[in-house]
Amino acid sequence: MSIKSFILHAEASQGGQTVRIDLPPVTVIVASPQVSSFSAKPDTIDPGQTVTLQWRAVNADGVYLRKGQAERQTLPPASDPANPINIQPQYGDNYTLQAFKNGDGDPALSPTVPLSLNFFPLEFKSFKAEPTEIQPGAETVLSWEVNHAVQVLYQGRNADKKGSAIERPQTDTDFHLAAVWADGTTRNAPPVTVKVLGVTIVDTEVRTGRTDNALAFTIIIQARNATNGDC
Repeated sequence: MSIKSFILHAEASQGGQTVRIDLPPVTVIVASPQVSSFSAKPDTIDPGQTVTLQWRAVNADGVYLRKGQAERQTLPPASDPANPINIQPQYGDNYTLQAFKNGDGDPALSPTVPLSLNFFPLEFKSFKAEPTEIQPGAETVLSWEVNHAVQVLYQGRNADKKGSAIERPQTDTDFHLAAVWADGTTRNAPPVTVKVLGVTIVDTEVRTGRTDNALAFTIIIQARNATNGDC
C-alpha cells in the first residue's frame, strides 16, 4: 500500500488584512494492487493442450501476463468468460501474472503469481502378444496402447499411440515399445517375449549291450515339441 497526505490551505483578505487557515493534514491510504486468483482450466494436461486462463486482481487497473522473460500481454483486472484467454503450454513453459495500478510516475506493481500446471504422467496401458508361443512360420499379433505420450516407438519405429503389428519370428524374440514423455525423455515398457516352439533336445543317453555276441548301442533322446520318435 502507499500513503499520501493532503493539506488544505485557505486564505481570505479583508480591510488590507490577510487571514490564512491551515487545516490538519488528511492522510489517504492507497491500497496496493494484488492478484487474488490465477489458474488454468483444466490444470492437468497433455503437451500442447489448450487451456483457458482465469484470474482476478483487486485494487488494480489491469494485469500483466508474462511468458518467461520476453513476452508480456496487458489484460483487464479480471478474466471475462465471454472473451476467454487461451494458451497452449509446453512442458517447461513459465507463465506469471502481475497486477498493476497506474498513478503518478511508474505504476504500482503486485508480486508476481506463477501459473500452476501439471502434465499427465506417461502410461503404458497395455503391451502384449497373442499368442505368446507359436510354431515356426506362424504369426502372432503385438498390440499396445500408450496414454499421454508425445511420441511412440515400436521396435524403434514411429507408431500410433494405439496400434498393432503382425509378426512372424523364427526364433524366440523380445519385442520392444518406447514412448517419449512431455519432458523429452524416452521411457521403455517391459519387453514382450514370443517363444517359437520347435524340437528341443532336453537330454541324451547312450546305452551299450550285446546281442548275438555283437556289441549294440542304444541312444535315448528326450526332446520337447517333437512330433514323432524317428531319428
